[in-house]
Amino acid sequence: MECPECGSNLMIAGSKLVSEAGSTEVFSELTLVCINARIDPVSRQHVCSLFAGTDLNNPLKVAATVRNKVG
Repeated sequence: MECPECGSNLMIAGSKLVSEAGSTEVFSELTLVCINARIDPVSRQHVCSLFAGTDLNNPLKVAATVRNKVG
C-alpha cells in the first residue's frame, strides 16, 4: 500500500489477531505507518504529515489499519 499523503510505501508497524465478543470469526489486524522522514528544506518540517517517527513500536501517527479474515 502507498501513503495517502506522500505516496511512499507503508510499513507494517504491528499486527494482532482480533475477534468480536461472542463471535467465532478471527481477523488479522495490521497497523501500517509511513516512514518517509524527508524534511522540506524551506519549512524544515516533514514532507509527510503522517510520518510515524523513529520508534515503530510506538508510532506517532498511523496511516492505515487493514483487517483480513483468518481462515
